[in-house]
Amino acid sequence: MEVLHGLHHHRVLAGQVDAQTGEQVGADHLLAAREQDEVEAFVGAHPGRRTQRPSTRRDLSGLPLPLTPKSSGSVWLDHNAVVAGGQLRSHVEYNYRSSVIFPLTLDQVNNKGEGYGLVNATLRWTAAKDAWYVQAGVLNATDKLYRTMRADYIFGGVVESFGAPRTYEVRIGFKY
Repeated sequence: MEVLHGLHHHRVLAGQVDAQTGEQVGADHLLAAREQDEVEAFVGAHPGRRTQRPSTRRDLSGLPLPLTPKSSGSVWLDHNAVVAGGQLRSHVEYNYRSSVIFPLTLDQVNNKGEGYGLVNATLRWTAAKDAWYVQAGVLNATDKLYRTMRADYIFGGVVESFGAPRTYEVRIGFKY
């Protein structure tokens, strides 16, 4: 433990093995606790920074990659029509992503992000000669709640991030 101006610092070095070289790659986690029991956390990754520990040279072939879905795909339908002297384009799409592994979880129950599908739709009218356009759309039309990341911290914290809820957008553009 290092004490500096009344602030206690704990530094934890967590490593991962580089699948190609077998060397260990480091990441620093710094937890700072003030004497008044306030806690601040900082997590920083240092790609390419090597630790001094020996490598396990373990073959990681065939193991699932973190944050990488096993399958994903999209299907969509576009329709174009001439309306009011311009071009009207409608677009509906469905995007699917299978489950992923969250690498920073401590428990096996919550280390997987569920698979999900999102529906997006847009309607765009473009004036003659592409002079300008008006577009309206909705992203995540079904208002699906889905996790994009989860991380557990040794000192009791859990951080989760979620994808955007149903979002409406309107755009107006022009060419000059």
